[in-house]
Amino acid sequence: MKTLILQVVFLFTTYHVFTQSKDWKQINTPHKTAVELLYQASDGTLFGLISITEEMVISIDNGITWTIDKSFPSFVYHNSDKKNFEEDKNGRIFCFFDRNIFYFDVVKSEFVKFVTIEKDDNVQDIAFLYNGDLLIGTYRNIFLYSDLGILKKTQEWWTYAPVLLPSQEKNGLNYVIQFVPNNHDAAYEIWEFTGDLSFVGNKKAIDSRGSFIRKNNRIFSNTAYTDDGGTTWNKLPLSTDEYLTYFNLGHDGNFYYEIDNDVFMSADSGHTFTKMDFSFENVNGWKEDISYVSASKDGVFVLEAYGDDCIPDIYTSNQNQNLKKVNTEIGPYHVDNVYPGSNEYISIIECFVNFITKDPIKDWRKLEIGNLEYQYIEQLLYLSNGEILAVYNYRLYKSKDNAESWEKTNSNMYFDNYSNISEKNGKLYSYFSDSIYYSNDFGETWESEQVDVNLFNSNRNYIQYSDQSDIFYVDPTSGNFEKYNITTHLTKPVNFSGDTWYGSFTTSFDGKTLYILNFVQPNKLSLYVSNDYGVTFSFKQLDLPINGTQYFLKVDHIGNLYIFTDKLVQMSSDDGQNWVNITPDFPELVSINDLNVSYDNYIYLATTGMGILKYKPQLATPKGLKVIVYDDLNKNCQKDNAEPSVPIGKVVVNDLYVRELDDNGEALFKLHTIQNKVSLDINESLYESCQEFYDVTLDDDETELCIPLKAKKYCAEVQASISAPFLRRCFDNTYYGQVCNNGNIEAENVVTKVKLDPYFDLKETSVPIVSHIGDELVLDIKSLKAGECTSFSIKINLSCDAALGQEHCMEIDATSSTKNCNEITSRVTYLDCQENVGSYDPNDKSIFVNGVKNKEYVEQGDKVEYMIRFQNTGNDTAFTVKIQDPISSKFDVSSIVPVAASHEYTWSVENGVLNVTFENIMLVDSFKNEPLSHGFIKFEIALNRSTERNQDVSNLAGIFFDFNEPVITNEVITPVGKPVSTYDPDENPISLYPNPTNDIIHITSSNTSFKDAQIIIYNESGKIAMTTGLQAGSNRQIDVSGLPSGFYIIQIIGDKTAYKAKFVKL
Repeated sequence: MKTLILQVVFLFTTYHVFTQSKDWKQINTPHKTAVELLYQASDGTLFGLISITEEMVISIDNGITWTIDKSFPSFVYHNSDKKNFEEDKNGRIFCFFDRNIFYFDVVKSEFVKFVTIEKDDNVQDIAFLYNGDLLIGTYRNIFLYSDLGILKKTQEWWTYAPVLLPSQEKNGLNYVIQFVPNNHDAAYEIWEFTGDLSFVGNKKAIDSRGSFIRKNNRIFSNTAYTDDGGTTWNKLPLSTDEYLTYFNLGHDGNFYYEIDNDVFMSADSGHTFTKMDFSFENVNGWKEDISYVSASKDGVFVLEAYGDDCIPDIYTSNQNQNLKKVNTEIGPYHVDNVYPGSNEYISIIECFVNFITKDPIKDWRKLEIGNLEYQYIEQLLYLSNGEILAVYNYRLYKSKDNAESWEKTNSNMYFDNYSNISEKNGKLYSYFSDSIYYSNDFGETWESEQVDVNLFNSNRNYIQYSDQSDIFYVDPTSGNFEKYNITTHLTKPVNFSGDTWYGSFTTSFDGKTLYILNFVQPNKLSLYVSNDYGVTFSFKQLDLPINGTQYFLKVDHIGNLYIFTDKLVQMSSDDGQNWVNITPDFPELVSINDLNVSYDNYIYLATTGMGILKYKPQLATPKGLKVIVYDDLNKNCQKDNAEPSVPIGKVVVNDLYVRELDDNGEALFKLHTIQNKVSLDINESLYESCQEFYDVTLDDDETELCIPLKAKKYCAEVQASISAPFLRRCFDNTYYGQVCNNGNIEAENVVTKVKLDPYFDLKETSVPIVSHIGDELVLDIKSLKAGECTSFSIKINLSCDAALGQEHCMEIDATSSTKNCNEITSRVTYLDCQENVGSYDPNDKSIFVNGVKNKEYVEQGDKVEYMIRFQNTGNDTAFTVKIQDPISSKFDVSSIVPVAASHEYTWSVENGVLNVTFENIMLVDSFKNEPLSHGFIKFEIALNRSTERNQDVSNLAGIFFDFNEPVITNEVITPVGKPVSTYDPDENPISLYPNPTNDIIHITSSNTSFKDAQIIIYNESGKIAMTTGLQAGSNRQIDVSGLPSGFYIIQIIGDKTAYKAKFVKL
């Protein structure tokens, strides 16, 4: 073993719910998500869809600006031709989605629900009769509603995909076309129906296919039209050797047909067509399909096409046909998959087919291999030797210069997007037809073995390999987990539990370890690990929320294991025994779509909202660090024989991770970073360090760092603390105390003196009572070794004579007969003051400053304590309770000292998060025993020296009961330094409500001097987060939904006065 240390750490102990976004770097992709055009209304209003987020957007200025319609939680269209829109004779715009019909409110500029189909039958098409009645076609019914949304008639009638074509004349014939699938082909039938749905019949088969549109009494298809209800069809006068893909009837009465990326217009109901001659402004034209063409009543033309970058482009024009491309990239950055190489060479898939490569110099460029028109690359794989493999045109290509140039490999194998090439420690695997292929020279040559199992009908993403020629897979018929050996041709079951496999699995990069993530119970997620190729397994139940979430399991080349969902990323370096949450916390982040690790040891995420995220700390193979602290008796700053350990103090790594020294003077860490900084937090009156910190480089599996301390003196230092989770009048209440010897020799004859509040009546104690005179209680603690703590409890009854909300104080100090560190009898008084309550939040957080609960402010040098209370309000006993408390950078994490708790616990600081675990707490639920269902932890912490006055410090925590989702406490916000002034409601004309708020905050001002006042909103760091204005006497609504959660100060500046107020954004 070597002696080494760190600089930014990954430490694995338990599941963390809080992370920091400063550890992630955003890498924007070439494009944002573009608007897909859904519909142009007769007045020119454009309706579009951001498909990734399923948000509808609206433009009333021909695409110059877009607004999101928040009336839809999500929107997906069903009818690819009409795209879910229709207008009535008065120009009212209707839209359908699932079972609902909406109409567009032009005043609110959003859709309002019109009717809902009560039957479980999604809407497929809508249309309007001549009298304004609404027809709704579903899979099994046709509904007739009045123009007021009143149901008039339902006609049961099966159809696969109805197309409603009603007449706009009173006595005209109405038609509905249904798509009829059969075994080998599809056919269409046209039916007649009356306007009151009293008759549906006279069906006839028709030869025309595709889309159908009616104008007056003529029905048009892609290539023909009929004037007699489908009996005879006349071919449109369009070239027969040209392929038509799209047509539409514009609101100007003209038909628009797209053929080979040209648009032909007919102004005479299809008798003649004229090719439209477009000119473009700063546009090279389009190369792929036109997907939408229309025109408004006043002749504003709109066209949507997909260019060679497969991003939808929208063009508009006036009547002179000059097309102008409008801005459509208004959605979030989106990446489905990310393929990282070394030195920040990155490849992504864009629009499912094009791989785009980025390097630090040339930025994004298309990945081009051959000369084919369509660069469809089926698969891309970065290899551990620095090369890149690509499956292109069914052959395998390789690049040795980061995709600058490509050469076809010597292999004549046939590859496609199902080949799924993967690497296991330098060996490549693939499959095709009935054979497994493997390569030992990074894809230059391949060998094959025929397999005898039904492997290739299963999900090929769920096929993994071992270094012993095993294939792990799920049998597609039975659902059983199995392995097949390609050498012995033997199939064996893999028995990891009594349940069928429902999760995810993978093998390690060296192929020696099998990991299976599975649901052993409906709400229990477990990880199974096998180091003998699936014969035996170890088992770990995970503290992860289920709720239908899909979990993915991945490994990297240096032995780390990852579990991720669309909202969560967790990482383990010890085969899943301990996990750290590295989820980025950006308000712009919508979802996490993929995770991969580059061969220079960086984590990359493909996301919606942030494009690509790169984890800044460079990973290393996880290595152990053991820190041993010893008493340097001869003060030579070197470890000599027989020098004893020091079990007092804390070890701090990179100012983010804290461990208490154990009884042997040791602290153990598991770290991912190579360079690290280690320091000690010690009692400086007892010891001095040989140096302030130690730079340690980890290059062994375990590094041992011995740190000497030179003793200044040897003495005992006993300290006591006490607290209660809450106080209730007329009830028994329990205080929990702790006495510790923070000295370096044993403290003998320790006694503890407790001064009871006058309203307390002593009931019992957990340690012997030496004396009880009046309000003073003396407890016998006996002796404490150096660094040892002991806990006790005191049960009291709080008198009913106390007023509700009255403050009660408990004082405690400890003495010892042993020589103490202050050269006099060791005596430190501890104060706990809090008000009694009538009702309370069972899971909350509060602050104590110099022993006083919820003091209004804190000063540098004050003793700051936080109490976190919890109660099991479930319906069963909680076996484990975990608390995670993200510590603000305005505090010194190395100063944390737990002072009181209701039950035995362990604690540590991981990546700036305080973790407290009550293992085997057996906390009964409140229905069985309300008094015993409570618990708490109280800890002391100091402000950072750099924290200045006029700032606010905040703190909240997450409480985990077994495997349930966390309960988040209230956020405690406390100003540093006594406020210069407080806001008297009689003097301050500003009122904020609701406060806290999720989205809208109302600002009420009665001060008439606030004419054209400016509003500035500052975040916790003092930076401007938002600005707006306020008029005199107004009740102003401000939408703060876009602000990240946290504490804010709002400042209103008038001509002669200025006021401030606080609010919390949830």
